[in-house]
Amino acid sequence: MTIEQLQAPRAAGLVKGQKVRVEGYFWQYLDYNPFMVPEYLELVRRPLAASRRRWAALYATSRMQGYYDRLALTPEQQRDWPVRRLEHVRIYGDLAQLPFGLLYLRAWYMQPLDEAQDPFPQRAPAAAVQGRQRRQP
Repeated sequence: MTIEQLQAPRAAGLVKGQKVRVEGYFWQYLDYNPFMVPEYLELVRRPLAASRRRWAALYATSRMQGYYDRLALTPEQQRDWPVRRLEHVRIYGDLAQLPFGLLYLRAWYMQPLDEAQDPFPQRAPAAAVQGRQRRQP
């Protein structure tokens, strides 16, 4: 999954409840609410869930392209996940929905990615090793 797909979830065929994994560059925890009107409507229906939601922003690239400000976390996650600006991270979560059909990414886990220690590097597949075949008795 990419940030570009999250920016246009309907065009990418994404649906509510879908589990996702996306990589990006953390920008900041937001002091503003990117969904003020839909969030107020959600607050009426589910006051505890909506009031505990915190927002954060990601960029698709380290050159600050592809801004995405629909990453939702809990206050506990925000406290437990100290992340630097433009740190490369992998987010695991699911897509949730606000009124008016707006989808956002609800984070379950954030994994900082150090390029040197990335457990899932994006490498080309290794070439097949040529060797002798075993003789069958």
